[in-house]
Amino acid sequence: MTSKHPQLSVTPQPDGPKPSAQQKRFNSLLKKIETHRSTLEAWTAVEQAYTQLWAEEFRPALEQIGVVQLELLRVLDTASTRIKFNKQDRATLSDVICDVAEGLIDDSHPHNAELKEMFARHFGEDFDEVQQEGLAQFKAQLEDEFDLDLSGAEHITSEYEFAEFLQGKLAEELEASLGATEPQKKSAHEQRKEEDLAKGSQSVREVYRKLASALHPDRETDEQERARKTDLMQRVNKAYAEKDLLSLLQLQLEIEQIDTDHISNLPQERIKHYNRVLAEQVEDLKDEIDIQNLMFNDRFGFAPDETTKPAQVLRKCNQALNELDAELFDIEQEVAFLQQTPKNIKVWLRAHRDRHDEWLDAGLLDDLFR
Repeated sequence: MTSKHPQLSVTPQPDGPKPSAQQKRFNSLLKKIETHRSTLEAWTAVEQAYTQLWAEEFRPALEQIGVVQLELLRVLDTASTRIKFNKQDRATLSDVICDVAEGLIDDSHPHNAELKEMFARHFGEDFDEVQQEGLAQFKAQLEDEFDLDLSGAEHITSEYEFAEFLQGKLAEELEASLGATEPQKKSAHEQRKEEDLAKGSQSVREVYRKLASALHPDRETDEQERARKTDLMQRVNKAYAEKDLLSLLQLQLEIEQIDTDHISNLPQERIKHYNRVLAEQVEDLKDEIDIQNLMFNDRFGFAPDETTKPAQVLRKCNQALNELDAELFDIEQEVAFLQQTPKNIKVWLRAHRDRHDEWLDAGLLDDLFR
């Protein structure tokens, strides 16, 4: 775990003045940084465990569900040519086949050609052409609604590639619009904010220069001391590159460049500049935590905005695995039921249609199949 340095905080003397608002904020920001660092370390500690769980259990379970879904598609597709259905059941049958096939189609899928052929037969159009038509309509809608020039996107064949292209286009449009307008006069608040940011960066540079001056290894003749300073200087450079003011101050304490009363005796203006840098550091750490949270949720199928704490990870992994096992069991049971007799297929289609209608009435958008 990250070592804590309470001596960095502003410590009021029994007979001295109470800490100022800036000094209190400094202490609060230090605590937040230490808390966020601990959270990130906890994510790092648990990442290997859930990555291994994904590779050894979760991904094979998903693949097995895909195998059973393909078996389901083949049962339904065969039934479509051998059983006489009414118009409503045949429409439901084709909808299910197209929905499940579309979810499985992927360039890496070993039965991709079979899936695309099945989709085309029941949808009435080629899968790739349908995808391209949908993408073309989306492009046209964007061009019309947002007045975007999407020339150059003709070669794009996937939604992912188009999303990257669109992001670049929007950036170009924004840059052009900013360049075309007269620069507006900055408010006094904006000017003060920029000045505070600049002074905060200057404060970080000053701390860095003092450390670099004291720790430059080339000035050391003793090999052991040179090695020690080389290691410390690497930590200094890393902290400076990351604008990690807290680590720089901790290094100053470590080499006794400052003492425990240093922060308490700093001018209020300097504390204010430090607080600006530390506040940015807090936000950067929060962003890193959010990314870890989002990556985990995406991998294990949880809602993107669902808050997951490192201590919850293994429990939630097991929850997701249990849900996959239950889903696999249900689909296997459905396939076995459908294979028993043609009558069961019609019963299953009606049940599927009723369930779908219930979801629509309830406003749910979840699909029956992944």
